[in-house]
Amino acid sequence: MSGPPEVRWTGRAEPLIAEVAEALGVRTDAVMGFAQTGGVVTAMYTPPVPAGTPPDEVVVWAASMVRDAGGVLVVRGRKPVPGFLEMVEAEIGQRLADKLGPPPGPPPEGGA
Repeated sequence: MSGPPEVRWTGRAEPLIAEVAEALGVRTDAVMGFAQTGGVVTAMYTPPVPAGTPPDEVVVWAASMVRDAGGVLVVRGRKPVPGFLEMVEAEIGQRLADKLGPPPGPPPEGGA
């Protein structure tokens, strides 16, 4: 049985970040993360949005990329992932609660 994929922080110096951003047509700081499985690169990113867009209206997208015959990374497909940031926030909150216990104070609105 295999475990979860390896996760590591590489910072923006990772050469593939720039290549992924270029293929997607976004800035490197819009790339949230990526994974390579065989010859496929899957990336999570935020497309450009108009200035002043409220953070809760920004939708994260997922893209699948492969290398063409010349070795250039090309997008094979992309799709929005509504609620992605909320899922990440909930997962982080759960992991913190599991490790540190519930946060002090009253539960958040709508929470148990």
